[in-house]
This record gives sequence, structure tokens and C-alpha cells, in this order.
Amino acid sequence: MNAIWVAGVYEQTHGWVPDDGGTMHSSYHGYYALDFSTTDLNYGTEDDFKEMVDAAHAKGIRIVMDIVMNHAGYNTYPDMAKYGFGKICSVDWDDYYYSVQKHQAFWGSGKCGNGDGYGNYIAYNENEGANINDWSTWWGFDWIRADIAGYYQNGGANESSGKTCIGSAGIESCVDFLPDFKTESTQAVSIPQFMQTKWTMEGRKDTEQAELDSFFQERNWTATPRNHLIKWLTDYVREFGVDGFRVDTVKHVNLSDWQALIDEASAAYEEWKDANPTKVPGPEDLPFWTTAEHWNHGAEKSDYFNYGFDSMINFSFQGNEANLAGLEDIYADYAGRINTDPGFNLLSYMSSHDKGISGNRGNKDAATGLMMLPGGVQIFYGDEVGRELLDVPNDAKSTHHWFRSSMPFGKDDVLLAHWQKLGKFRNRHVAVGGGAHEKLNDTPYTFSRIKGDDKVIVVFSVSGETTIDVSAIGLSAGDTVRDAYSGSTATVEGTSVTFNAEGVLLLEKAQ
Repeated sequence: MNAIWVAGVYEQTHGWVPDDGGTMHSSYHGYYALDFSTTDLNYGTEDDFKEMVDAAHAKGIRIVMDIVMNHAGYNTYPDMAKYGFGKICSVDWDDYYYSVQKHQAFWGSGKCGNGDGYGNYIAYNENEGANINDWSTWWGFDWIRADIAGYYQNGGANESSGKTCIGSAGIESCVDFLPDFKTESTQAVSIPQFMQTKWTMEGRKDTEQAELDSFFQERNWTATPRNHLIKWLTDYVREFGVDGFRVDTVKHVNLSDWQALIDEASAAYEEWKDANPTKVPGPEDLPFWTTAEHWNHGAEKSDYFNYGFDSMINFSFQGNEANLAGLEDIYADYAGRINTDPGFNLLSYMSSHDKGISGNRGNKDAATGLMMLPGGVQIFYGDEVGRELLDVPNDAKSTHHWFRSSMPFGKDDVLLAHWQKLGKFRNRHVAVGGGAHEKLNDTPYTFSRIKGDDKVIVVFSVSGETTIDVSAIGLSAGDTVRDAYSGSTATVEGTSVTFNAEGVLLLEKAQ
């Protein structure tokens, strides 16, 4: 592996909220931010994160951090009680909150004081006894839009003035009812009241504010919500050397705002490299890198590439990975797009935290099909050992829990060794992911990949003694060829070479 994709390490909301399947849902995934300015202690301290990044860099491995600039996390009872925002309408909320069983959590009627259920202990709207003052001490009306008291169009005092969360797919929507940052706002804002309270409790309010003031002054930027978020997110690049971002919910933020984030992150990365020349991960000195999640984005080039993104996550490949006999059209298409347009790339996967664990996990052919794919490839943790789904009782609707079982280290060392051989070959040859693709034979399926002087031939679904013509990559009689899968070598006779194949041949010129 040459990069590790980690969850956003900034501090998350605390405690749980119920999901629609009747299960406690917590912010372990990194998408429910509370405070971007510090790390979440469930992950570790800032020193711990620095140590991890440095250790990866020492091995030539880059760190890609998941980030979200579209929304904050839900309000939770522990945060509301500790930082004094919102309105908890029952004094015995903690008796309910800390006694309910893990798989018996539910929303309830949502009417304050009307029996058990998460929503029955919080006053969200005027008809439940909430008012603007209760919720203004959260993120504040200039920072977010939300369908709760006070967060209405034009700062209106009641629901009749119109909700600020519009639709489900646009810039002004609240994805899954999460509070939506007003990243499009050009208005200067103050630090949210709950965060001022939090920073004061932690003894760092003046320091954090001074850093923000200096950041905005140096860039001549207005202190908008977007610019605050850019400062906090790029600090992980500037301070720790994060090498790239995987951007979440990209379609819910204006393209120009993503360009501003990427520009600042790129500048921060160069600043970090200048300050840490011995820690820059090799073998090449590469620029800051970005990819993004736009739901159901395929292998096409969209406008996101014109606003700073290096690649987009490809939702269209999953499910094709194990069909080795049917991959030619996909391989040729992806390689053709990449080689026709050097500004285009894609990031494909077989499993993900959003779209599920592939039914082909544990299948060697699936590993082969993915790892020989043109463009970038992502391995979701556990694919390489056949990780099983998590059994979550009463959770048929909220399947995301099923995807996130613990990593079963050592579950299948044979499968792991297969992934490792493919990964080392791919990592050693830029032609695999970025080269021109040419089919050489149908049976067995054989193709070449060529990028400059880097030339390889790959053969699928072969076993036993197999003879392959290697003239397509410029090899001739007397040259020594290595099969990177078995580790064996052979000499070219005429234009062909013969190996005792072990399922797949990964042919390269022996050095």
C-alpha cells in the first residue's frame, strides 16, 4: 500500500443518537464533527496522530484524511448538557440515555416529555417549548441551517417563516437531518457560543481566536463559515503533514468553495514539506492530492476536475471485480480515458463503508480484477482477508453498521498473500494503473500495460505450464522475464516465454 485513508481525526460529537433501524449510532466514523480544531481523544492525542503520520511517511506511505465541509454532527445529550445549548426538557434524561440497551434505542414521538425515546427529552420546536435563545447557543443561525427552533429563513422566530433546509440534494439541504454549514455565506461570523464555552473550559479560547485572526489577516479573508472550516481542515496538513483529502458529500458545497479549500491545502502541504524536508514521503516529492465522494458518480470526467480535484470515487465498478473473463471493456475504457486526458483519474473499489462489502470478498479473482484495474484503487479494510459482515440485531434498515465489523487480523493468510503479491506488482509498475492497455489474447485473457519505459504483461486464469508471447513489451530472445506472482524467472526463446503458472502471471523484465 502507498496510502492509508483514515477517518477525520478531529473531535466528534459525544454519545449516541438513534438511527432508523433502532440502534445506537455514534460518531466513530468521523462524519459528525463537533470541534475541528483538535483531535478526538477516542482516536488519540495530537501527538499520537503526528507519530502515526511520521511512521507512515518513514515507510513511503502517504496519509489521506477523510474530511467533511458540508455539515456538523447532530446535537447529543452529553454535548448539550456540557456546553449549554439547546433545551433538554426532562431532568431525568440521563436515566433514560445511559440505561437503554444498545439495540433498543429509538426516536420516539419526538414530543418533549411524552414518554421514552431519544426525541422525547429534547425540545426542538416552539410547540414543544423551545425558543430561539435555547438553540442560538449551538452553532448559531449565521453558521448553519437546521429544521429546529430559530434556524429558519431570514432568522425568523417561528416555522411560518420557512425552513432553511431545502430539499435533499442541493447546497441548502440538510443531509440525513445533519446541521448544514452555510459554506456559501459571505458574512463574517463569530465563533459559535458553544465552542467559545468549550474552548474556555479547555483553557485555549484566546489562543484559538488569535490563530484565526492571524490566518484571516494574512490572507485578507473575511471570517466566513467557509473560511473558518478551511483554516481548521488545512491545519491537519500544515501541522501534521497529511498528504491528501478524501472529501465527503462533495455535491452539497459549491465548486468554488472546494477550489478554495484545495488551494489552501496545497499551499499548506508545501509549507509543511519546507519545514520537514526529512519527513517527506518518497520515493517522489508529490503535490497534495484530493479525491471526492459524489453519490453514484461513475467513470466520467465531471466539472469537479476543473475545480481542483485529482480524481473522483467511481461508484460504477463494484460488482464487476470477480468477472475476470468480462473485464476487457472496462479495462480498455478506463485506460483509454486516463491516457487520453492526463487531467483525469478515478478511484474504484469493491467494498466501501457506504455501498457495502462486496459479495466477492474472499475471492482471489476479485482481488486480481480490482488490483489490475486502470486508475486508482481503494481497498476497504478487511477485503484482503475476507472480513465478514457484522451481525447487528434489529438493524435491518440501517445496514451501514453491518459494513463496519472489527478487523479480523490473521483470518486468511493465503488470501492476504495473494493481495500482497498483486499490490507489490502494482506499486512497482506505474503502467498497471496509468499505462496504455492492449489486449493480447482472449484465452487465456492476456493484456499489456505500457507507460513510457515501464512495460508489463498480465495473464488471468492460468495454471500449469503456460507460454506467452512477450514481444508486445519489447522483449526478445535471450531476455530474462520474471513472474512477480511466483517469483520465478525464465528466458525468452524467440518471442515467447514459458512459466509454470499459479493462477495469474505478472510478467516484468528481470532487473
